[in-house]
Formats: sequence, C-alpha cells, structure tokens
Amino acid sequence: MIQVENTAYAWNMADAAGVALGAVASALGASDEAFELVLTTRGLAQLQVAGRSACLKAWLGGGAVCADLKITSFNQAASPQESAAVTWQDSDSWTFRPELQVSPVVASTVGTEYGSFDMDLGANVNLVVPLWKGATLDLNRLESLGTGTRNFEQGGVLFPSRIQSATTRRMLHQMVNIQPANTQARLSVGTTATQWDGAQLETITQSSQGQHRAGVTTGQFKRTLPGGAQERDYTLANYRYAWNDAHSLTTELTYGKFFGGDTGYMISQRFWHGDTTLTAYMRRTRMSETSPQVAFAGLMLSIPLTPRQNRGFTHFGLRGTPQWSYALETKIMERDNRLTGGFGTVLNVGEPLATTLNRDRNTSQYHQANSWRMKEAFNRLYVP
Repeated sequence: MIQVENTAYAWNMADAAGVALGAVASALGASDEAFELVLTTRGLAQLQVAGRSACLKAWLGGGAVCADLKITSFNQAASPQESAAVTWQDSDSWTFRPELQVSPVVASTVGTEYGSFDMDLGANVNLVVPLWKGATLDLNRLESLGTGTRNFEQGGVLFPSRIQSATTRRMLHQMVNIQPANTQARLSVGTTATQWDGAQLETITQSSQGQHRAGVTTGQFKRTLPGGAQERDYTLANYRYAWNDAHSLTTELTYGKFFGGDTGYMISQRFWHGDTTLTAYMRRTRMSETSPQVAFAGLMLSIPLTPRQNRGFTHFGLRGTPQWSYALETKIMERDNRLTGGFGTVLNVGEPLATTLNRDRNTSQYHQANSWRMKEAFNRLYVP
C-alpha cells in the first residue's frame, strides 16, 4: 500500500491521484502486482485507488477501461478501513511542510447611488502550518494595495469600507474523520476578523452515495471594546443535493442565525464547469421578529486561483487559493438599492471544511464518474 499527502494539486484530488498512479504504473506495471494507493489531506485519508498494476499501466497508456480499478472515498462508511497492520511504502503521510497562500482581495460596489462601479484591491497572505495529523495553525494577514477608485479614497463615501492592512486571523484547526457515520468535523479556536476571539465547530455528513449532504456550523465569539465586551453566537444548518454523480449541478439550502444576529435562510444553485463554479443565490433574513426582512440576490464566480500543479519546495509550499470567489449582489423585494450591510454574514475562520475536502467533491461516485480526469492528469502532468 502506498500513501501520499496531496500538497501539490489544489484544483482537484483527481489530479493528484492521476500523477501518483503514473508513478505506481511506472514502478510496478511490468510485474502485474496488486496495489492500493491512498491520498491524504492534512494527514487524513481521503481517497483510495486499488487494482492491478498491469491493468493500470494499459489504461493510462490509452486503454479504454481497466476493470480491476476500484476508486473509493474515505469520507463514506462504505469505503475501505485503514489498518495498522498494513505495511506502508510511505510510512508517514503527514509531513511538516508550511504553506504560504497568496490571493487578491476585492472590495467593490456595483450600481449604487454613489456610482456605477467602485472597487478597492488588496492582497490576502495566509500561512498554514501543519502541527499534527488533521491539525493546522492558520495565520492570515490582509495588505492594502492602495489602488481604490475615488469613492474608496480619503474623503470618499466608501472610505470607511476600504481594505485596511491588518492581521485578520490567528486560528488553530483540528479536523477529524468519523468514517462510520459518513461525517467529518473541524474545530477552530482563536482570533478572526482581527479582534473576535472564540471557537467554531463545523460538521459535514453525507449519504452513502454522496447525493445528500447535511451539516451544522456553530460558533461563539467576543471582542473587547472601550465601552465593554461584545459577544455574538451563531448556528447555521445546511443541506446540499447533488443532481448527478459528477456533481455538475448542486442545490444548497442554509438556515439559521448568522454572525450579525439576523435569522433567515439562503438558497443557492451551483453550476460546475470543470473546476469553475457559477452560483446563483438568494438570501432573506431579519434582525428580530418585529423587524422587516431584508432580501438579496446575487451571482458568485469561484475559481482555483493557483497553478494546477504547485510543486513548490521540498519543505515549503507557495501557491494561490484553491477557491477564489467574487460575488455581485443586489437588494430585492425593495424599492431602493441603498447599500445595506450586516445581513447574512458568515464569519471567516479559514478555508471551509467542504473546500478542504476537494471543494465538496470527494465521494466515491464523483471520482468514479470522473476517472477520466485521473488519466488526463497523468497525460498532462506526470513527469517520470
């Protein structure tokens, strides 16, 4: 059995699997041996590909099928169980390899009473340090680039909303895989949004086929102000339905109390094209039972803003973000389009759990339906 930590392929776990299978076929293909390849994330097993090396070599070389090839996810109960009795070729999948992620940040407004388009640009610098199996230290800093439009400049109406340089996050994350319950969970403790101290627990539970996914995100944070302490808590439940095994079309519903104190729901429809998604969403919440509801609708584009293959250095990684998103939204069910903030806020404690798990595409059915991606990755990315 061969176990490999995926640190170089942020677009899709299938890319890492394809390249690793190329190495297996090169080493074992002539002898036709049985093999089991396990890919991990943060030291936790995520995906297994098993079969015979001769069949694998023929398939990667252009063969139509490989009947011996079996692809299964470790995020589902039906998946193979890890065994301490197995002799690993790579005995330690976890390695101390800090990673620096750099990505752009955009603050923008479109079609307001102040102008047709305004924006401010910044850089997001995120240091992720692995500590032990499933645990990471997450340090994030936001740097202003000073390239905003006129309304974001000194004296402009949007100046208070400009991107400001600050250390925005210092968090410790511990992720666990509860495979018999088809569940993954992550506890995050520390400081986020510059001055909020507290903890968040996030869970994901999938059906045996991966078509249904449910989860809960709950947290409690506080900050100290000159006038005293301010506390906030939130709890959000979500459900995602995948319309096919390839996860090319998914619908997600989120309901509960948001970080800003408002309660309501958000429904989104996500369309996948390769590793790019376009999401149409609608959100409606209100601050109290007696206050009016406020509704928004928008479109969000999400792309992996990093090279498909990030080899980096032996003991240090440098890359962009696996999922960079930009959204445009507007108020609906109202007669005005005045800027209205504070509704539907989701606290950023780091990369969401679903994003860590191959951007919510780590089921056996998904990888089986996209096995062609592994062969394509071998042909384009594998270097003997």
